[in-house]
Amino acid sequence: MLNSSRNGAKRAGEPVYFTGRPCSKGHFSPRRTDGGACMECEKPLNHALANLWPRSRAEALDLVKDKYFTGRPCKRGHVAPRYTSTHGCVDCLAERRPLKSPPPQAPHLTGEHPPSRGEALRHGVSLYFTGLPCRNGHTSPRYASSGGCVACAKSAAREQKMREPSRREAARRALKNSS
Repeated sequence: MLNSSRNGAKRAGEPVYFTGRPCSKGHFSPRRTDGGACMECEKPLNHALANLWPRSRAEALDLVKDKYFTGRPCKRGHVAPRYTSTHGCVDCLAERRPLKSPPPQAPHLTGEHPPSRGEALRHGVSLYFTGLPCRNGHTSPRYASSGGCVACAKSAAREQKMREPSRREAARRALKNSS
């Protein structure tokens, strides 16, 4: 015998309950304890879902799909897709999985650079900022991999480019002539 109230069904751990009253669309059918939805109203949705996933676990395994849909309710009354790997209901897993609080923000995610090289390496960030000038007087971020100043590296690259334009041009010409 089904419980006649949703709260009673929840306390008893039953997946469905039956009030004896019609739903807003006039169906006299059991309702789901988890959301109060009429089982008859959910049938069109279930038919739509049936076309999206394989109908059996074996078929899902053959098609290398991660979910399948049987159209039958699980132990808790969910008529939802199931995971191929565990046979578990997608809705049951969503209910059991607690809402996770967001992880503490690493400095690089807040738009700031970590204050030390060690912290940058620990967070997997490529730059850090101490606020102290480098030996050339630049107060800019530093590379976590080498500890070198970003401004120094940029100016060195610029100087290198200016010093050896002929080498670059020669390489470009050789590449162009070979093709």
